[in-house]
Amino acid sequence: PLGALCGMVIAESPYLSRVFDPLLFFLFGIPKSIFLPLFILSLGIGFWQKVAFGCFSTGLLVLLSTQAAVRSVKPEHLMIARSYGATRGQIMCRVYLPSMLPILLEALRLAVIFTFTAVTLAEMYASRTGIGHNIETWGENFMMKPLLAGVLLLSLTAILVNEAIRWVERRCGRWRA
Repeated sequence: PLGALCGMVIAESPYLSRVFDPLLFFLFGIPKSIFLPLFILSLGIGFWQKVAFGCFSTGLLVLLSTQAAVRSVKPEHLMIARSYGATRGQIMCRVYLPSMLPILLEALRLAVIFTFTAVTLAEMYASRTGIGHNIETWGENFMMKPLLAGVLLLSLTAILVNEAIRWVERRCGRWRA
């Protein structure tokens, strides 16, 4: 939600877009795993470190996708809504949301993949529990059956969540103007 809100604010302001776009694209190009030690040092090893790293890994993607979604709204639709006297809330609900929803759902699908990767990575390198920790342990000890089962479990979970979001996306895709 915070990434989407920031994305909307930045996309709506030409000045903020000129200031933040280069920085955001620079940060998006850096592998997020580089920042994992910062989260470990600042939050320690535990649940909140994994949550924070997962949010950080997906926040930038959501922010950039929201910017793209806001910019995809046709100016003619906004002009017509304003000329009919629509309030800002009505414009958000009846113009922006239907136009942006397919792009935001696609961003959500990508964010789920990034989150699974980030949390698994955080568990592999800085955790004493979790599927990522178990996968790392099994791999280090050459325990192929449990390793493959863990990878398969993680993959199936990601596929199921991805397909659920794709189903919602197909149902809402007809909103696209």
